[in-house]
Amino acid sequence: METRTYNVYKFDELTPEQQQKAIREYADFNADHVWWDCTYEDASNIGLRLTSFDLGRGSYCKGEFIGTAKDTAKLIIANHGEACETYKTAKTYLADCLRVDESEELDKEFLKSLLEDYRIILSKEYDYLTSDELIRESLIANDYWLTADGKIDTGTTDGKFALGRQQYELILDLISFGECDEIPDEATVKKAHRVAEQLNKDYDIDLLGSRSGESKP
Repeated sequence: METRTYNVYKFDELTPEQQQKAIREYADFNADHVWWDCTYEDASNIGLRLTSFDLGRGSYCKGEFIGTAKDTAKLIIANHGEACETYKTAKTYLADCLRVDESEELDKEFLKSLLEDYRIILSKEYDYLTSDELIRESLIANDYWLTADGKIDTGTTDGKFALGRQQYELILDLISFGECDEIPDEATVKKAHRVAEQLNKDYDIDLLGSRSGESKP
């Protein structure tokens, strides 16, 4: 048997250099889930089905109209603010429609411009989620204990299962939502499932099953 003793720290207790190590270590901390769900849902609400995207060097966003191009443009005008690029794109398209008869080419250009708008939206969202400031805020908000090399400590009580308070509360919301005043939204439920499944995989602890009255065989 070997006993090891080492120090753990809250994020603010780390030196600036150690804090940077932690930020680099958890660069995808806020983007390790299906973070684009809300953007996809927003697009669906205005009649645009996003099918895929890539934010790498050859970045793109692909999709198609659910109904007609004009239907989508009208929904954008009704639901997106004037400052949104999608609003400006839709307004330009509808103005062009007044000057031109039904044009398949016009619809294609509108779709192309709209998908570019959503590619930029997705890119900005990802940049925000992976920004140093948000990673810092997340590590502090989750109240993690960290080692001197900037890694979440899984051997302390507070850091057990490498699960912060925020994520654990998501699981509690999911499995007890029937008794809550508000039912958690779909994104919350999905994230809670992912966290619980990871815990089950890493530690063989079935949080959802044990708290919902179901036990693992």
